[in-house]
Amino acid sequence: MNQLAVKQISEKEKLENAAVVTQFKCAFLNRDLEELEFLLHDKGVFFSKMKKHAALGYLFSCLKKVRGIEKGFHMEVKQGYSIDSLPCQPVLEFRYPDFNPFEDDMDDFNFKIGSPENKDRNEVVFCFAFDFKDGQIVSIRHPDLCDECLDRYIKMN
Repeated sequence: MNQLAVKQISEKEKLENAAVVTQFKCAFLNRDLEELEFLLHDKGVFFSKMKKHAALGYLFSCLKKVRGIEKGFHMEVKQGYSIDSLPCQPVLEFRYPDFNPFEDDMDDFNFKIGSPENKDRNEVVFCFAFDFKDGQIVSIRHPDLCDECLDRYIKMN
Protein backbone atom coordinates (compact mmCIF):
# COMPACT_ATOMS: atom_id res chain seq x y z
CA MET A 1 0.00 0.00 0.00
CA ASN A 2 1.35 3.42 -0.96
CA GLN A 3 1.59 6.02 1.76
CA LEU A 4 1.41 9.72 1.13
CA ALA A 5 4.01 11.78 2.96
CA VAL A 6 2.73 15.19 3.99
CA LYS A 7 5.29 17.96 3.78
CA GLN A 8 4.93 20.54 6.54
CA ILE A 9 6.08 24.09 5.92
CA SER A 10 6.58 26.93 8.37
CA GLU A 11 4.51 30.10 8.48
CA LYS A 12 7.53 32.00 7.17
CA GLU A 13 7.72 29.67 4.14
CA LYS A 14 3.97 30.03 3.55
CA LEU A 15 4.34 33.82 3.44
CA GLU A 16 7.39 33.64 1.16
CA ASN A 17 5.63 31.22 -1.20
CA ALA A 18 2.51 33.41 -1.29
CA ALA A 19 4.70 36.39 -2.20
CA VAL A 20 6.34 34.41 -5.02
CA VAL A 21 2.90 33.41 -6.38
CA THR A 22 1.84 37.07 -6.33
CA GLN A 23 5.06 38.07 -8.12
CA PHE A 24 4.45 35.38 -10.76
CA LYS A 25 0.88 36.60 -11.24
CA CYS A 26 2.03 40.19 -11.75
CA ALA A 27 4.90 39.18 -14.05
CA PHE A 28 2.64 36.97 -16.19
CA LEU A 29 -0.06 39.65 -16.48
CA ASN A 30 2.57 42.27 -17.36
CA ARG A 31 4.35 39.93 -19.79
CA ASP A 32 7.59 40.54 -17.88
CA LEU A 33 9.91 37.71 -18.98
CA GLU A 34 12.84 39.10 -16.97
CA GLU A 35 10.83 38.86 -13.76
CA LEU A 36 9.60 35.38 -14.69
CA GLU A 37 13.22 34.34 -15.28
CA PHE A 38 14.16 35.70 -11.85
CA LEU A 39 11.34 33.73 -10.19
CA LEU A 40 12.24 30.36 -11.72
CA HIS A 41 14.88 28.33 -9.88
CA ASP A 42 17.96 27.49 -11.97
CA LYS A 43 17.77 23.80 -11.06
CA GLY A 44 14.00 23.52 -11.43
CA VAL A 45 12.09 21.15 -13.69
CA PHE A 46 9.02 22.72 -15.26
CA PHE A 47 6.03 21.19 -17.05
CA SER A 48 7.34 17.65 -16.37
CA LYS A 49 10.58 17.88 -18.31
CA MET A 50 11.64 21.43 -19.18
CA LYS A 51 14.61 23.29 -17.82
CA LYS A 52 14.38 26.97 -16.93
CA HIS A 53 14.94 28.54 -20.35
CA ALA A 54 12.69 26.09 -22.19
CA ALA A 55 9.96 26.88 -19.63
CA LEU A 56 10.44 30.61 -20.25
CA GLY A 57 9.97 29.95 -23.97
CA TYR A 58 6.79 28.01 -23.23
CA LEU A 59 5.45 30.83 -21.01
CA PHE A 60 6.27 33.32 -23.77
CA SER A 61 4.29 31.21 -26.25
CA CYS A 62 1.36 31.24 -23.80
CA LEU A 63 1.51 35.02 -23.66
CA LYS A 64 1.55 35.25 -27.46
CA LYS A 65 -1.78 33.37 -27.55
CA VAL A 66 -3.51 36.17 -25.65
CA ARG A 67 -2.31 39.14 -27.67
CA GLY A 68 -4.88 41.38 -29.20
CA ILE A 69 -7.39 43.91 -28.07
CA GLU A 70 -10.30 41.45 -27.69
CA LYS A 71 -8.33 39.56 -25.00
CA GLY A 72 -7.07 42.71 -23.29
CA PHE A 73 -10.38 44.16 -22.17
CA HIS A 74 -11.17 41.49 -19.65
CA MET A 75 -9.01 38.91 -17.97
CA GLU A 76 -9.66 37.03 -14.80
CA VAL A 77 -7.17 35.50 -12.39
CA LYS A 78 -8.24 33.00 -9.76
CA GLN A 79 -6.17 31.42 -7.02
CA GLY A 80 -6.68 28.02 -5.48
CA TYR A 81 -5.05 24.68 -4.73
CA SER A 82 -4.46 21.49 -6.65
CA ILE A 83 -6.58 18.52 -5.60
CA ASP A 84 -5.13 15.94 -7.97
CA SER A 85 -2.17 13.57 -7.64
CA LEU A 86 -0.05 16.36 -6.08
CA PRO A 87 -2.58 17.96 -3.72
CA CYS A 88 -2.35 21.33 -1.97
CA GLN A 89 0.00 23.05 -4.39
CA PRO A 90 -0.87 26.71 -4.94
CA VAL A 91 -2.62 27.24 -8.28
CA LEU A 92 -3.06 30.32 -10.46
CA GLU A 93 -5.62 30.27 -13.26
CA PHE A 94 -5.57 32.96 -15.93
CA ARG A 95 -8.69 33.34 -18.10
CA TYR A 96 -8.71 35.44 -21.27
CA PRO A 97 -12.13 35.49 -22.97
CA ASP A 98 -13.04 37.56 -26.00
CA PHE A 99 -14.79 40.55 -24.50
CA ASN A 100 -16.50 43.56 -26.03
CA PRO A 101 -17.17 46.14 -23.29
CA PHE A 102 -19.99 47.67 -25.36
CA GLU A 103 -21.93 44.45 -25.88
CA ASP A 104 -20.90 41.85 -23.29
CA ASP A 105 -22.11 41.56 -19.72
CA MET A 106 -19.52 41.11 -16.97
CA ASP A 107 -21.85 38.72 -15.11
CA ASP A 108 -21.35 36.16 -17.89
CA PHE A 109 -17.74 35.68 -16.75
CA ASN A 110 -18.24 34.22 -13.26
CA PHE A 111 -16.57 30.83 -13.44
CA LYS A 112 -15.23 28.59 -10.72
CA ILE A 113 -11.52 27.81 -10.81
CA GLY A 114 -10.89 24.66 -12.82
CA SER A 115 -13.90 25.17 -15.09
CA PRO A 116 -13.34 24.24 -18.74
CA GLU A 117 -12.70 26.93 -21.34
CA ASN A 118 -15.82 28.73 -22.54
CA LYS A 119 -15.76 27.99 -26.26
CA ASP A 120 -18.63 30.46 -26.89
CA ARG A 121 -16.33 33.26 -25.69
CA ASN A 122 -13.25 31.90 -27.48
CA GLU A 123 -11.66 31.75 -24.04
CA VAL A 124 -8.01 30.87 -23.45
CA VAL A 125 -7.22 29.43 -20.01
CA PHE A 126 -3.83 28.81 -18.41
CA CYS A 127 -3.72 26.96 -15.11
CA PHE A 128 -0.42 26.56 -13.25
CA ALA A 129 0.44 24.70 -10.03
CA PHE A 130 3.67 25.60 -8.24
CA ASP A 131 6.30 24.09 -5.96
CA PHE A 132 8.98 26.19 -4.27
CA LYS A 133 12.55 26.04 -3.04
CA ASP A 134 14.73 28.81 -1.62
CA GLY A 135 12.12 31.50 -2.31
CA GLN A 136 11.85 30.61 -6.01
CA ILE A 137 9.62 28.42 -8.15
CA VAL A 138 11.23 25.00 -8.59
CA SER A 139 8.34 23.37 -10.46
CA ILE A 140 5.34 24.44 -12.53
CA ARG A 141 2.78 22.04 -13.93
CA HIS A 142 -0.75 21.99 -15.28
CA PRO A 143 -2.97 20.54 -12.53
CA ASP A 144 -5.73 18.10 -13.47
CA LEU A 145 -8.10 19.30 -10.74
CA CYS A 146 -8.14 22.37 -8.53
CA ASP A 147 -10.41 24.15 -6.09
CA GLU A 148 -10.56 27.60 -4.54
CA CYS A 149 -10.47 26.37 -0.96
CA LEU A 150 -9.27 23.29 0.88
CA ASP A 151 -11.62 23.59 3.88
CA ARG A 152 -14.05 20.96 2.59
CA TYR A 153 -11.21 18.44 2.08
CA ILE A 154 -9.68 19.18 5.49
CA LYS A 155 -13.04 18.51 7.16
CA MET A 156 -13.35 15.18 5.34
CA ASN A 157 -10.06 13.96 6.82
